[in-house]
Amino acid sequence: MDKRWGIILGIGLLFAIGVFSYNNIQSPTNKQKNKVKDQVEETYQVKITEEKNCSKEKRLYYKGEKQNIYTYCIDSIKIERQGKYIELKSLEQGEDTLYHLLESLKKVEVYKDGGSILYEDIKESKQSVIPFRILQCNRIDDTNKEKNQDIYIGIKEMEYEKGFCEE
Repeated sequence: MDKRWGIILGIGLLFAIGVFSYNNIQSPTNKQKNKVKDQVEETYQVKITEEKNCSKEKRLYYKGEKQNIYTYCIDSIKIERQGKYIELKSLEQGEDTLYHLLESLKKVEVYKDGGSILYEDIKESKQSVIPFRILQCNRIDDTNKEKNQDIYIGIKEMEYEKGFCEE
C-alpha cells in the first residue's frame, strides 16, 4: 500500500511540475505573438492625403529589398506616433507598423493568385478620416518559385487591377 501511494504521489508531483512549467515558460513564438498583440492594441491613426487629380495608376511610394509599397490616388500616408504624424516610409520600423495596421483592418477579399488580400478601413476600425484600402500581394509567379509581396495603399475605390501584384 505504501508503494502505491509513493507512485501516485510521484506521478501527481510530476504532473504539477509539468503544468507549472508549461504555464510559466513561453516559447519565443508565444512571446512574439504576445508582443504583437500588445502592439496591435495600440491603434495607429493614419492621415491620408488624396491626389487632387487622380490618374488611377499605381505610383511607387517606397522601394524595399523584398517588398515595394505603391500608392493609388494617394499623395501622402502619415502614421501618428507619440502625438506627431510621420510619413510611413520614414518610419524605422515601417514594415512592423504596416503589419500592425493590417491587423486592425477588415479583410475584404482573398484572391486566388497565391493569397493576395484586400483590406479596408471600415467604420468599426476607422484608422483614418479618409477611408482607404490596402492590397497585400502574395502572388506566385509563373515559375511557382517567387512570390510578389508588394503592398498597394489606395482610396476606398481601389480594386485589384491588371498590373497589380505582377512585377
